[in-house]
Amino acid sequence: MATIIFQRSGGELGQEIDLFLVFESLPSAEAQLLFKLIDESEFFRTPVHIGTHPDPDEFQYVISLEIGSTQHTVRTSESIMPESLRPLVDELVLLSSIGEPQPSK
Repeated sequence: MATIIFQRSGGELGQEIDLFLVFESLPSAEAQLLFKLIDESEFFRTPVHIGTHPDPDEFQYVISLEIGSTQHTVRTSESIMPESLRPLVDELVLLSSIGEPQPSK
């Protein structure tokens, strides 16, 4: 089983996100896209903490991914996020804005 927990906090307007996805319940194309973005971002090689003192007016992100017995969490903020991670974060923000997709049948 594969899951991802995505949290966004901070920001000037406090638009928090708390998203939990189970890959097996996603439409196949969406799950494949997320796996591709995870792979391209080298997520499992990204340090757990990126940066130390984010600006309180910028977004902070926590991404926790579990695939089988492999787990990894990354904490970062808008201004210091590695560019390789940005497409994954953007996709997760998009998914949270449209709600969790319904399982495919």
